[in-house]
Amino acid sequence: MRQPVTAANDCSGRTALLSAARSEYREPILADDFARQALEAGRFTESLESQLGDGRDAVAAEHQRRVQPDQPVNEPGAQQRGGEPAAAFDQQAGQATVAQQAKGGLQIDTPGRMRFGGDHDHSGIAQRLLTVGTDCALGKKYSALAITRAFKDRGVAADFRATGQTGILISGHGIPMDAVVSDFEAGAAEMLSPDGPPQHWDVIEGQGSLFHPSYAAVSLGLLHGSQADVLVVCHQAGRTHVLGKPDYPLPTLEETIELNLRLGSRTNPAIRCAGVSLNTSTLDADAARELLATEMQRLGLPVADPIRGGPEFKQLVDACLA
Repeated sequence: MRQPVTAANDCSGRTALLSAARSEYREPILADDFARQALEAGRFTESLESQLGDGRDAVAAEHQRRVQPDQPVNEPGAQQRGGEPAAAFDQQAGQATVAQQAKGGLQIDTPGRMRFGGDHDHSGIAQRLLTVGTDCALGKKYSALAITRAFKDRGVAADFRATGQTGILISGHGIPMDAVVSDFEAGAAEMLSPDGPPQHWDVIEGQGSLFHPSYAAVSLGLLHGSQADVLVVCHQAGRTHVLGKPDYPLPTLEETIELNLRLGSRTNPAIRCAGVSLNTSTLDADAARELLATEMQRLGLPVADPIRGGPEFKQLVDACLA
């Protein structure tokens, strides 16, 4: 299965987008969170079924389960694809994994092995970097992708380890951590970045925040299970309250660094913070550079915006690899 290129949404006229794409693409249809209202209203299934009938796959990349384990695979498109049946995949459904891997497509799980015994000895194994944040939805995924690319540009062996639906679609593999039973969260995070040579880096996409009242559990599971050697703390300039929770003020960067290091040291006593990835999308270029310099001096750590790049980001990458 090739990478999906079409985001589907049946709200007010989006059915036309699906129909127009039909004649040009044979890529999987991606049903994402933007389609939620249409899905809940029951208007989206018919559109997706028509695309399956045209020989496409459909990938449900949402937090809600859309494809039930006992739902039969829709096969009207088999003739258009030379006998290969169309299929509906739910990223959160483990049952989809075997079918997708058999087709050489999206890999939902990445089996691995435990990396240490009771002595917590991390010597001689691959390095792990985890992006954490003051809140959710502020750049942890992009920061991990940018750092992975920067490592590779320097000739460093590195893999981006996806933990969310979008990251999985970008990289083609990973574990959707919000679909894992909480008791097994740390184990899933450990499986995501298995044993490897000491010169290799796994750059793990963070989720949520230890300070988020709704999503702290997944953040802690990732922190403990990944046994990260290096943390990069992510924040958005100007954000003052937890997203969707106006009664909860955001922690300071210092508080975020301290708590993540303290809890992360439970499974890796050598954990360290390399620096801060600061989302400055609300600022112009001059204001962004000034803020990066101010925060770097205040924290004594590299502070960079991966999208803006520049010498600040180079310093952050240097610190990660130090």
